Amino acid sequence: VALLGRMAPGLGALRSGNGEGPMQAASRLVWLLATLALALPFGTEALSPRAELGIASSYGFPGTKTVPLAVTLTSLDGAQVAGLSFDLTFDDSRLSFREASLGTAAAVAGKTATWNLVAPNRLRVIIIGVNQWAISNGPVLSVRFNILPGAATGTSTLGLSSVVASDPTSSPVTRSSTDGAFRVVRGRRLVPPPPLPPRSSTRTPPPPKSN
Repeated sequence: VALLGRMAPGLGALRSGNGEGPMQAASRLVWLLATLALALPFGTEALSPRAELGIASSYGFPGTKTVPLAVTLTSLDGAQVAGLSFDLTFDDSRLSFREASLGTAAAVAGKTATWNLVAPNRLRVIIIGVNQWAISNGPVLSVRFNILPGAATGTSTLGLSSVVASDPTSSPVTRSSTDGAFRVVRGRRLVPPPPLPPRSSTRTPPPPKSN
């Protein structure tokens, strides 16, 4: 509005190349400014730095031990993440937490990870470091589960919640998360065939020739 006020004295002299009068030219200018004003917030939001945390989906048979799953970080539009915390939830009627280890992307950045099973189906994780190095895109945590022997077939959610991300100055980073899924399946496992018996190296001599 202020911009139009400053330009108002000169609007009377406006005339477009296709023969438009001052009022038509002014209307076109107002429409152009309104379009730019509407487009600006969306463009600014789309380019804001943000981080996405996700967990891989997988499947397995009841009774299977040490099923690995990776939690990965993806930084977008210039985001720099130096620290993370989140909760990982799972169906404890099908899965039991076994162990976790630091992912390669976080390890390269000199971070350490601590975790605690705060509930039978909730693992709380904190990934930080004494340095201010940003974590590159990639796995930040590897989690291993056991599939319970009596696990029912079907799919359950691997959820990521309470996600907090901070940059090297400890300022918060806009973040989002993508849940995964785990499917328990039934079926016959592929069992390798028994090895063949070793071939004998004994040779049977030919019968003697008759005279």
